[in-house]
Amino acid sequence: MFSGTKKYIGATVRDIFSHRKLYMSWVKQWLLAGSIVVMGVFSSSSTGVWANSYPISGSVVYLPLLVSDRDSPANPFGVETDGTSDADGWPFVLDAGVAWTRLSWNSVIWSSVEPEEGLRNWDTLQYLDNQLIAAAENDIQVILVVRSTPEWAQKIPGYSCGPIHPDHLDAFARFMFDLVARYSQPPYRVKYWELWNEPDVSASVIPSPTNAWGCWGDETDPYYGGGYYGEMLAEVYPAVKAANGHAQLITGGLLLDCDPDLNPGLCLPARFFEGILKSNGGNSFDGVAFHAYDHYLGQLGAYASPGWNSAWNSTGPSLISKAKYLHNLLEAYSIQGKFMMNTETGLLCDVCNDDDAFESTKAAYIAQSYAAALANGLSANIWYSLLGWRGTALISSGGIPLPAYEALVFARQTLVGAEIKREIVTYPGVMGYEFAIKDRTLWLVWSLDGQRHTIELPQLPTSVHDIYGGAAVVSDTIDLEIDPVYIIWDP
Repeated sequence: MFSGTKKYIGATVRDIFSHRKLYMSWVKQWLLAGSIVVMGVFSSSSTGVWANSYPISGSVVYLPLLVSDRDSPANPFGVETDGTSDADGWPFVLDAGVAWTRLSWNSVIWSSVEPEEGLRNWDTLQYLDNQLIAAAENDIQVILVVRSTPEWAQKIPGYSCGPIHPDHLDAFARFMFDLVARYSQPPYRVKYWELWNEPDVSASVIPSPTNAWGCWGDETDPYYGGGYYGEMLAEVYPAVKAANGHAQLITGGLLLDCDPDLNPGLCLPARFFEGILKSNGGNSFDGVAFHAYDHYLGQLGAYASPGWNSAWNSTGPSLISKAKYLHNLLEAYSIQGKFMMNTETGLLCDVCNDDDAFESTKAAYIAQSYAAALANGLSANIWYSLLGWRGTALISSGGIPLPAYEALVFARQTLVGAEIKREIVTYPGVMGYEFAIKDRTLWLVWSLDGQRHTIELPQLPTSVHDIYGGAAVVSDTIDLEIDPVYIIWDP
């Protein structure tokens, strides 16, 4: 049982029963500390320690980390930050009450920790430790990105963003075992591990071979290198589970720049995920991460993602189309039980400084995006980023909350715990969702075509709110425009 774990665990069933008193004493102590890992000695010193693997015989067991599941499937609200200091805007993250954050720039750099095979220099991760502790102390789940192939392990020499050489996949598995064992326990409590960032990109198109994007893409492969990435997952997955049975391994956030079904022959990179499923990687991950941005079109409420034929006046946020595409692929390959996360989302504009129409559109997009994430069953929807990239900022450079931040706060307050009941399609030109929160019924609706629409409600609501939480007139008819409206019926 537990096939594939014996390289990483130093305790067999026979060993445990032969020394049960000693093991039970350790178990009691570790339970009180909040974590258990049954194994041989792993490299816990900070520098200059050889990593160990233990070729042993017999059935192998592991005792998983015992932690509470602080994340809720009905709380997808997340924001990426540059750190946990005041200068990074961390107090705004706490005030927003989000459940998730992601560390992609401040990630685990394998090449720094293990510049020589088998040697661990954990001191290189000191910059990360305090951030992980701060998140754990505030019950915020971290999605921790692991990236950067060391020189000695590179399949493409000189490209740390790229794939691992086949001869060193087992070395990466051993590294992941040590890493997960180290950071799954208190005070860090990391549960979610994302391998590389946007791996479905080719080395030929990246600006630097050492950048934070992944470059596992292979332009000569009909599945763009996804199969080889899947082989890596198949090697690593047992090691991660051996280190901590509760650890969740997710794919590197997929760029998914276009829909291959709409652009046959022109959208090879998006076949990367199918390559994972066709390989041994199909059952070697717990969740699928993807990225979904939309581009502002220069007028109030208007945005689009042309590669997905997705727009404000047709489909809503592009995360909807991408989530459906991934779900359909999982279904086609009969792979069940995987969660999905949008680990980067935002509304992009490179020339929108001090543009009130853009800021209003971004705020409306926040409400639409998180409602769509709930409606499509996403475990997390993480805004990139708090301080901004290409116009996505939630906080101004002067530390003042922007309208999108206020919309995020109210959306989180209103939608956490919501269960999707249906998409609202009964009103022409209107898009929205009906949710249930305990005994409360909640609608979020908006004009899809930009025109004003007056809709008749099934009964008089208890309250009506704009996207910032402001109260509106309660009536059984509502005028809808670009900005979504929250309509609430209390029992």
